Amino acid sequence: MLYNDSYARGIGNEHPHLLGRSAREHWGELWDDARPLLDSVYERGQTISTRECPFSPERSGSPEFVSCDTTYSPVRDEDGAIAGILCIINEARERVQSEARQRQAEAILRESEEKYRTKTDIEQLEQLEQQKNVFLGVVSHELKTPVTSAQAFSEVLEQRFRRAGDEKNAVLLGKIRVQMNKLTLLIRDLLDLSRFDAGKLQFHEESFPFDALVDDIIEEVQSTTTTHHIQGEGETSATIFGDREHIGQVLTNLLTNAVKYSPDATKVIVTISHTQHEVMLCVQDFGIGIARDRLPHVFERFFRETGAQEETFPGLGLGLYIAAEFIRQQCGTIWATSDKGSGSTFCFRLPLQRARSDHP
Repeated sequence: MLYNDSYARGIGNEHPHLLGRSAREHWGELWDDARPLLDSVYERGQTISTRECPFSPERSGSPEFVSCDTTYSPVRDEDGAIAGILCIINEARERVQSEARQRQAEAILRESEEKYRTKTDIEQLEQLEQQKNVFLGVVSHELKTPVTSAQAFSEVLEQRFRRAGDEKNAVLLGKIRVQMNKLTLLIRDLLDLSRFDAGKLQFHEESFPFDALVDDIIEEVQSTTTTHHIQGEGETSATIFGDREHIGQVLTNLLTNAVKYSPDATKVIVTISHTQHEVMLCVQDFGIGIARDRLPHVFERFFRETGAQEETFPGLGLGLYIAAEFIRQQCGTIWATSDKGSGSTFCFRLPLQRARSDHP
């Protein structure tokens, strides 16, 4: 029916002849790949996204290879029925090329380290690592302030639209708020990583009711998703001693991962229990799961699991690494059980009481 100027430039000499033509005619050479995604949006009524999906469109009379991030969202009429699909297509060629150059540079660096690992080289690498940590810390701090402000403004505008009865614009701002929340979590992970490496991570410990923390985090994460119901089970009535904020951050990470890695499911289960000396929490999802041979690496830096078509889910691959470090610092243990295609369960244990001294 319509497309914007950027898309017009991207389809070469087929503009403006594509207007008014069917999707099958428009994407003839891509139809076998595109149709299942479009059909799935109509059948499920949910947004579908792909990352770095390869296409070979004929823009100017001959095929070109491109890599695109795509999002297909249902557009509903006044009765709530799906009347069409909004397609957002971003060419990822520059990013893919940049990542390839980065991998090449990392390979060169590793080769150089193996060949010239002298004392001087080590000192230079340590200095570069320190500079990198400082850079990450500064950039993360600089990003945090404007993102927090934008997040607050979007929440205020969303509330105003709802009070004015403008539900359509309120929903759009709600989607902006969800994306801002994701960006906030990424920035937080970068800050925590720089503090880990610099040895400046601080803990503020206190005694607090464990069940109340779990309820608060479930409610907070539930407000960010409409696709999954987060179901809490069990109770401990326990008071534990530790850093409430960082323990809550661990649970937030496990819940957001459970939602992200179970795109076809509708439920996440949080179970809590206790013994005489400790509390235990488990987060179970019904998603893509993790292959057994990859499970031992799940808490390593930059680990990310891939889906059925080897698509990579968004994120830095730092959340579980940071979560494991937080739990270790609180004298607890964390682990995961999973199998490919059968969902995953992440659990951690924390002592009820421990010596109020330095961290291990």
